Amino acid sequence: MNGMLLVVDDNLISRELMHRRLIREGHEIVVAECGNSTLEAVALHPIELVLLDLNMPDMSGMEVLEILRKRFNPMELPILMVSSTDDDATMVRAIDAGANDYFTKPVQFELLFAKVRHLLRLRPKVVILNPEEDLPVELPGSYQTGERVAHYWLEGSLGKGGMGEVFRAQDTRLLRQVALKLITDEPKPGQALQRFITEARALARVDHPGVVKIYEIGLQPCRFIAMELIEGKLLSDALKVIADIPTIVKLFIQLLEALEAIHLEGVVHRDLKPHNVMVTLDGTCKVMDFGLARTEVDPMKGDSLYGTPHYMAPEAFNPDLGHVDAQSDLFAVSVMLYEVLQGEHPFPAKNLGELIMALANHEPEPLDVAVDLWLAIQRGMRREKRLRFATAREFAQALRLSILSPQ
Repeated sequence: MNGMLLVVDDNLISRELMHRRLIREGHEIVVAECGNSTLEAVALHPIELVLLDLNMPDMSGMEVLEILRKRFNPMELPILMVSSTDDDATMVRAIDAGANDYFTKPVQFELLFAKVRHLLRLRPKVVILNPEEDLPVELPGSYQTGERVAHYWLEGSLGKGGMGEVFRAQDTRLLRQVALKLITDEPKPGQALQRFITEARALARVDHPGVVKIYEIGLQPCRFIAMELIEGKLLSDALKVIADIPTIVKLFIQLLEALEAIHLEGVVHRDLKPHNVMVTLDGTCKVMDFGLARTEVDPMKGDSLYGTPHYMAPEAFNPDLGHVDAQSDLFAVSVMLYEVLQGEHPFPAKNLGELIMALANHEPEPLDVAVDLWLAIQRGMRREKRLRFATAREFAQALRLSILSPQ
């Protein structure tokens, strides 16, 4: 696929014609027939470009353009106006309002497609979300097994978290089982919704066997994400029955390979821990739960602290050490691996204050493992980011070599 495009036109014939032509160009298409459905589609899908009609029944294309430009700049979400209105004043107004270009009907498709390709090439891989923005969606109370959410039947709870609950569910449309994450609690207005959308978009951008797949995002009757259902164990449980060090290290190599795919899309997980990694029945590591994911070009602002403290890097507590980024995820992986091999945390502490002090002053006890393996783990959790591995791929390679070297 060349990108997910949104075609907006209240005329069925025009909409279907544009839809068919763009499908042949290799694009994935979402369609909308009015302004409200346009805004809903942008909220629900990882739209990469909008082809927007001007004259629609509920609100004009110009109004929709102005609303979208308050959320996305022209690089983040290109918008092409496509209309039968061909007077210069309207075209100038649309361009001034933030349209990337204006095409009149009947459309010269080859010229339009060339413009679409050009804008998609220029578009950054990472969409910056506005953390202050909210959408008018009501949050219901908790759901129970046997109830229905949209077209999903809830078959049993898989676990609860701070913002809601994950259910095993049956998709009644596609007749498949999914993991359905429901957002039923919002500690701060707008925050949970924004993190919910962040998680969905982060997952949707990554195509890797080690990252849980996202199928659908919805806002009614509650916020939900339908995801790949993983049959297996949490990494923390799987490691309880594995004593062989090379086997343990190979699982962490898989984890790092998945992280490399995540980081290449500009996404930082921010909350890596054994409970956020699954091991499938065939032994594949799967990274999940991107509720705290952030884009690397949009680091967490202010003094907010997110994540599980025992796996967080020093920079998460001390901004003077730098932003939380991909190397912070690598620190978490090192802490997890150390904990598995040693049976205790590398920075022992009874409370958050002691942990912060330990991260600043304590050096972990060396592990009784192969020297190359210990050096790799030690490097991954260096206090200064410049001393850590630069990438997950580099860390994975060091682990791979460590289990090949003599003990």
